[in-house]
Amino acid sequence: MKSVSLKRIEFLSSVLLRGISSKVLVLALVLLPWVKLELFPRITWADAVFLLWGLTLYIQWTSHQCPLWLPSWPLRVYGFFLILWTITLLTSGMNVPHLGAYTFEIVGLIYLAGLSWLLAYVLSTSSLIFKTTINAIILGITVTLSFGLVGILDAILLGKFTVFFYNNANKLIATFKHPNQLAGFFVLFLPLIWERFLYATRLKTRVFYGALSLLTLVEIAASGSRAGMVAALFGLGLGSAYVVFRFSLRRVVLIGIIAAGFGAAIAYLQPSIWVIHRAFGGFQVVAHGEITDPFRQENWRMALQIFYRYPLTGYGVANIALDYGYEIHNTYLAVAAETGFLGLLPFIGLLTFTLFLAWQNTRWAKKTGQWPDVALGLWIGLLAELLYATQHHMLRARHLWVALALVVALNVLLRRTWFSGGRV
Repeated sequence: MKSVSLKRIEFLSSVLLRGISSKVLVLALVLLPWVKLELFPRITWADAVFLLWGLTLYIQWTSHQCPLWLPSWPLRVYGFFLILWTITLLTSGMNVPHLGAYTFEIVGLIYLAGLSWLLAYVLSTSSLIFKTTINAIILGITVTLSFGLVGILDAILLGKFTVFFYNNANKLIATFKHPNQLAGFFVLFLPLIWERFLYATRLKTRVFYGALSLLTLVEIAASGSRAGMVAALFGLGLGSAYVVFRFSLRRVVLIGIIAAGFGAAIAYLQPSIWVIHRAFGGFQVVAHGEITDPFRQENWRMALQIFYRYPLTGYGVANIALDYGYEIHNTYLAVAAETGFLGLLPFIGLLTFTLFLAWQNTRWAKKTGQWPDVALGLWIGLLAELLYATQHHMLRARHLWVALALVVALNVLLRRTWFSGGRV
């Protein structure tokens, strides 16, 4: 009788713990855009949500309520590149002038890498968990867009644009202390929303995602981010070209409606929101045959000079900004200058492998008929974000590491679906 009661208690505790773990994960992903991106000099309270989720998983594993299983090869290769990346972060600390900044920064970066693999592992165990995760992220995007809408309405009704959804609102949304951080978040996930809009079969769903797509574009413009505007339209251009190539009259009409709505919104808002003009300044730079502005050109030259001086292990993570006054405004040059060849090679390998999986996901999704909008949206979003990363340092962006995890997990799920005869 005791054994039956004990088993019942263990079963109930297992169900309760799994329920708590899944709810904490959903909360963490809804809060994703609200988590501060600047890991140095402090980590905000919202990281406690991610850490709590990791703790619940650890308790489940150690109590055998959530048994470990051997990950599939995409997870193993992804983990391999993350381990190499972590090792090179450590080697970049040889003889750094600012040891405290270096230590805190690499702890944050290693934390993000570990979080990414753990998330990929958990999401790859269940299609239901993956679906819930996508919905949680979209909810977080919607909440963030709602704050931006308040700022835009403030400009329309009161005639004063107070940039409510960044800079002055950093106590409300700690993530977006700077407008370019907000733009980077939107650039990454806009194609996911856009593809859901184009793939929608129900009118209500199409209207919802169409409105989100339009509002996201408007808020990127209202952020004044030149690189954000270029990267966002690049991503939407890729998604639209894919649709036009396959030719679907209904989707072509939908693209035209959003384009017209965006043009009308910009024409109406630009007298009230002056930074909209700045957002489109990136296209003027490109039209003059340049790939960036004079400040970044000088910034990039400085990064190359540092790389030539410290080619093997780099100058050290988080040390360049302290000694030279500016961070490197280019993710790839920042990795080269801070970690040298030893860090650049595994980093490029990590991105190349993830891009390969993202492209492969679109083919698996076509074969299985599962997640075609998500697969295409994540692939295009990652391409747009990597373009955006040529102008900004994005390694601290938690949403970038979450997106990499989504790509890896989706690859595992789609493979499992295909090899199980099309069953989810």
